[in-house]
Amino acid sequence: QMKDTVVRGYTPETKVIVKPPYFNKPCISSNFFPPIGYRMPTFINRWDDEWVNSLNKGATLVNVTFTNFDHSDECETSVPIRFNTNDKRNNHFDYTSSFQSVTFDTLKFMDGLTSDVNGVGDIVITDVDGSSNPLGTSSLFGSFVSTKTRLTSFVDNCISYPQGISYCKDACYRTVSF
Repeated sequence: QMKDTVVRGYTPETKVIVKPPYFNKPCISSNFFPPIGYRMPTFINRWDDEWVNSLNKGATLVNVTFTNFDHSDECETSVPIRFNTNDKRNNHFDYTSSFQSVTFDTLKFMDGLTSDVNGVGDIVITDVDGSSNPLGTSSLFGSFVSTKTRLTSFVDNCISYPQGISYCKDACYRTVSF
């Protein structure tokens, strides 16, 4: 669980402080990668292990703000949330996750395109109180989903955003794994 946190990318001040000749240049020098706020797993490790079931539920983000991820320079590939498809299982997202009062003070929020290219094209994250809607309009609840017809066609309130993610207002999805 991530709670009561501000996750920051590179601020303009940070870029000034960590530049040559004293440090390597952010986002292009060795070991200075464009920032990723949170690399979310894409699968639950084990469903059949009773002693870990209480901890084996995916991510819960509560009162989290992502900021400073919009860049038009060498850090333009930074993103608040990217999905870790290196550990995918069956090309399916089953990391049952929820947001509550999660805000994005940035134009970007999740990188669903890279996830889709790497074989996980069915992301579903529940916004339990509707407060994470990128338009800022509150509803009772909503869901972030991959921008795929199979996930958005049966809901009237889905708005597609860049980077392969849609927000579906007043829609509560469920993840089913076979």
